[in-house]
Amino acid sequence: MGLREDLVVVNWNFNYRKASLKWFAERRHSQVIAGFYDVSPMQIRTWMEDARKVPNVEGAMYTTWKANYEHLEAFAAYAWGGAPLSV
Repeated sequence: MGLREDLVVVNWNFNYRKASLKWFAERRHSQVIAGFYDVSPMQIRTWMEDARKVPNVEGAMYTTWKANYEHLEAFAAYAWGGAPLSV
């Protein structure tokens, strides 16, 4: 027994992202990547590269613990392959 297949997982496990993405994908869960965590907005590219290798990753979420939205536009640009306006 575990999570129902129709639940969407918000995956924030960056340090174990490959294993975590694979584990939830094997259980047929859709996933949303939770990235940023008040570090470089470029980090989302690493998430996105690894997410392309598993099915059902539906999107990415800007996640801040400090209410810091200064890098939101750069995060979005890095996530979807564009050049950021500024970092």
